[in-house]
Amino acid sequence: MSTQFWRLTGKCLCVLPVLFLAGCANIFMLHPQMARLAEAQRPVDPMQFGDSPKIIEVTNAMGKHLAGWVFASPTNHGVVLVGDGNATGIAQTYDYNRYLLHQGFNIVVLSYQGFDANGGTRGLDSLIGDVEAFYQFCRGRFPNEPIALSGESISAGVFFCFVSRHPELAGAVLEGTVDLKRVVYTQLNHTPFLYLLYPITGPLAVFVSSTVPGELSAERALAQHAKVATLFIHHPKDPITPYRDARLIFERYEGEKKFVEPKIEAGKSFHMTGQSYPEIRIEVIEFLRKRLGRN
Repeated sequence: MSTQFWRLTGKCLCVLPVLFLAGCANIFMLHPQMARLAEAQRPVDPMQFGDSPKIIEVTNAMGKHLAGWVFASPTNHGVVLVGDGNATGIAQTYDYNRYLLHQGFNIVVLSYQGFDANGGTRGLDSLIGDVEAFYQFCRGRFPNEPIALSGESISAGVFFCFVSRHPELAGAVLEGTVDLKRVVYTQLNHTPFLYLLYPITGPLAVFVSSTVPGELSAERALAQHAKVATLFIHHPKDPITPYRDARLIFERYEGEKKFVEPKIEAGKSFHMTGQSYPEIRIEVIEFLRKRLGRN
């Protein structure tokens, strides 16, 4: 066989591991199948709560169609764009955030590429574009009205970066904030048995982190000096998105801000449960009302 053949083969063998490891970031952070399983095991029907969403469709930058739920009234003012975790479908996103309904502002619930019945495959490189597509829908559907964001877990990380691109936003509520660019490396440092294998896992984690798009870097977002008012919610014992990292992001953030810690309650999960507490819900609603001009 020719030398050119073996060179091409060698290049392919070098590229395949890179593609695999790049895919690992998507596998590690995005779980649409878990979301579908959760929906199958515990279906959520808004009608059982007296809610009737209007189902809308947007198209992201990759040309994929994404479904959203809209809860609107002519008497409402302002919009809250809602996003949820990396293993959460649109119905569960609605369920966790439905306390935001009937508060005087319109609600738009987004869903990401590859999730639910949306087109395309899961991908970290689509997240910012997905949010942008829904944000532009909000601007067109509710012209001249203030828009705020409310996101949990992976959406909190995406929304934090999105805020740096849109200083005109009225506010943001972020629960479980995480730097998606560094989360693999961070989790390694918080897992003792993996830390023992650091000579192997360390370089691997750094490489996988390098495959996460730079637009999802909290460090880059902080460098934009965003000033959008932000309410951070984070449980001190959150095992998924490290509290220490969220606190550092909060301390460096230059905009108007507040950090809220849910009370510690034994026997409960500490990730994405903050807004289950009545006092936290009141805090979020008051924050959004102020930012959307409903007070």
